[in-house]
Amino acid sequence: MELITVVVPVYNVFPFLETCILSLCHQSYQKLEILLIDDGSTDGSGALCDDYARKDDRIRVIHQENRGLGAARNEGIRRANGVYIAFVDSDDWVSPTMIQELYQALKEQGAQLAVCDAYVTSEQGRVQKKMQNSLPVGMAIQLTSLPRLLLQPHVAWNKLYQKDLFDDPDIQYPARAWYEDFQVTTKLYTKTERIVFVDRPLYYYRLREGSIQNNGNLMRKREKIEAMEDILHYYQKYHLFSQYQKELEFLAILNVYYTPIMELIRIDPKHPLISDFSHYIKKRFPHYADNPYIKTLHWKKRLMFQLLQHGHLSFIRALFWGKQRYSRFLKARKTSFIQ
Repeated sequence: MELITVVVPVYNVFPFLETCILSLCHQSYQKLEILLIDDGSTDGSGALCDDYARKDDRIRVIHQENRGLGAARNEGIRRANGVYIAFVDSDDWVSPTMIQELYQALKEQGAQLAVCDAYVTSEQGRVQKKMQNSLPVGMAIQLTSLPRLLLQPHVAWNKLYQKDLFDDPDIQYPARAWYEDFQVTTKLYTKTERIVFVDRPLYYYRLREGSIQNNGNLMRKREKIEAMEDILHYYQKYHLFSQYQKELEFLAILNVYYTPIMELIRIDPKHPLISDFSHYIKKRFPHYADNPYIKTLHWKKRLMFQLLQHGHLSFIRALFWGKQRYSRFLKARKTSFIQ
């Protein structure tokens, strides 16, 4: 058995941290190094990490001043002794067989990276939906033969990596930035010769009100533009832009146009960031509306995309409002029926 390092950045997640740590301690694959990177927690999370390190000698705790999720992951990579490395967020948890299944798939296919599906749960831990990749099962793939790999979920935490993939100085998580997974994963695929997919949800991603995904700081959504520019610069630097132009363009459409604008319309259809995102996509990709991947969107998203293109923001907001009211009506009716 080869040593596998699991890096867990920890910051003020005391109510959820024990569940995360226990899910790693109870893995069927036992030869683990569990690195808990306490990123300046102030709620007792650091002390809880120390408690578990005394109970399980596979756990090492690194306390550091707060430098953000990306910096904590980089520190974990730097301190890791394993041949392979995985990342688990400290408010999430994993299936008891996750590491073993990813490792076996990786070894069977001679791959450098293994990926699995995940469940998205509520803050209380109830499964809400499945986050699914659409990749071939039972065979190793690479970006050159499957460019749509770039369009799969870009999260860091549903994967097992050969550690030396991170030896490249271009493959580092940016510190104190949002969307750092987006930046790193899209670059990492270009360095990985063989990738294998495990068609099972083995990771549980807890969607919390206080998480980056749900943070109310709307202006930080503009960092999506900076993240996209960093990715494009990387692909241009390595002369890969023309080879993956359509995929990169669609990434920009989804991540720096459609999704953030839809999120903003729900809150304020006159928000200034809407104009920033619209100007960016039109300047960077003038012919974005002709991207062939748009046809792969669900018909409802294609309809919303058309409405967005033609500037019908108030109408889109009215559709969201009507959907919310209808959902509340159904919920109230169901509650009344039960009573």
